[in-house]
Amino acid sequence: MDLNKTDNSSYNDTGYQMLISSSIVFWTYLILDISSTICSFFLLYQFISRRILHRAINNHTIIAITFSSLGTNLLDVPFSITYAHLCIVWPPTPIVCVIWWFASNANFATTNILIAWGSFERHILIFHEKWLSTKKKRWLIHYAPLIFFMLYPFIFYVAAVFIPSCNDSFIFDYTQPVCGWMPCYASQIPIVMYDISTHGILPNIVIAICSIALLIRVVWHKHIRYRQQVKWKKYRKLTIQMLSLSIVFLIFNLPYLIYVILEYGNILPTNIDPEIYNYLIILTDFCILLLPFITLLSLPSEFWLKKWRHRLASIMRINTVFPSQTVPLAIMLHRRTQ
Repeated sequence: MDLNKTDNSSYNDTGYQMLISSSIVFWTYLILDISSTICSFFLLYQFISRRILHRAINNHTIIAITFSSLGTNLLDVPFSITYAHLCIVWPPTPIVCVIWWFASNANFATTNILIAWGSFERHILIFHEKWLSTKKKRWLIHYAPLIFFMLYPFIFYVAAVFIPSCNDSFIFDYTQPVCGWMPCYASQIPIVMYDISTHGILPNIVIAICSIALLIRVVWHKHIRYRQQVKWKKYRKLTIQMLSLSIVFLIFNLPYLIYVILEYGNILPTNIDPEIYNYLIILTDFCILLLPFITLLSLPSEFWLKKWRHRLASIMRINTVFPSQTVPLAIMLHRRTQ
């Protein structure tokens, strides 16, 4: 793709008008976004209110990922929902386009980087616990990198999206999703290549390598080295928690990443339907929307499943017992009035 083009003509000129109708895209986005937002707030409530959860060091990156995905739910996806409903960016103003660019890129890159860091850090938490034995070590190895990876993407995209003077002369296409997908800094090849490699390619490579290595190391320790049930239970919990997020993220994100690499490398086959790009973008959004549910399933069941089962059972018992008690009560009141 020619990075100097600002009309983004290589993409589908009909936006979300694909084989899937805009109404299906709209309702799918809306239902997933509402349910994912509710799930994210529930997760954050559980993490913050329960000391055992927010004090567990393995949950800190998960909490950061939940905040990042919630940012996508609240700032990015609503623009997509509006566009799917109206088939136009609304309101059609440059500031809306710039905000949508920022929300889409910053939140997605942050989630991408945090999952990559979580996949790498899981090796430390499982196999090198002594590295975190003191407060100083925890700040150096755990807290400092986590804070950096949370703040860095937002600082980068504030500088890349809001500051460039090209926004003043950029031709915004309000008939396209994200006003034509690509921010105006896309004309600066060095910045774009840094953006793609640092926030897209590298994190996904780290996620894939660290996830495969983690699975191999855990299996090796279980069957060959320790053969201790207690250690295996601990490893299994920490492994499943991160691997579940990594696998889902890679499944939905890799097709888009491969397409972008081929597109920017000018090696994308010419017979590829440009509508595929729209589908891949939607898949990446759905990936973020699904992450809170994956996180919820990775939590111990006593923090959500058993608790709500108990509450539901209590409500059902009350509803069952209460009608049988109303008859004697009515009879007693009737007798008192006589």
